[in-house]
Amino acid sequence: MVHLAETTYYKDKVYLPREVKEKLGLVDGDVLHIEVVEKGVARLSIASGCRTAKKALEKLDNPPDLGRVKERLSREEPVKILLDTNILVHAYNKSSPNQKQASKILKQALRGEIDACLTAQVIYEFFAVVTNSMRVDCPMKLEEAADLCLILWECREIKKK
Repeated sequence: MVHLAETTYYKDKVYLPREVKEKLGLVDGDVLHIEVVEKGVARLSIASGCRTAKKALEKLDNPPDLGRVKERLSREEPVKILLDTNILVHAYNKSSPNQKQASKILKQALRGEIDACLTAQVIYEFFAVVTNSMRVDCPMKLEEAADLCLILWECREIKKK
């Protein structure tokens, strides 16, 4: 274990010294997770906030070609702006006739231009559709789909329900 610096807990806040922030590569928007290992010992990890939105936006610029969607996915009209499975599947499918429209909606959500949310179920359904050759002509590799799901789930610009 490397001891970099000491800090003080004051008024429910912990201030990280500059050298620690620099060593960790922290940027504005990063989320810090603190895991209590045992009494007096904690582990700090970083879930990048703004970087995940950027990665998801980059992937929309060159989405994989999944071929046609072989069945219509459920389409319920949400009361709030809920990004459903259809939006994700079509946004990340180059050959979808709805790719541009779905991509536009997702890009607006990732940029924080619209108030949008995702549910765990939508992420699970998206993974199930894009990795299944019975649902799309050219499925994503499991690792690629899992990475994309994590990127979308960790993105702070889209709320989670």
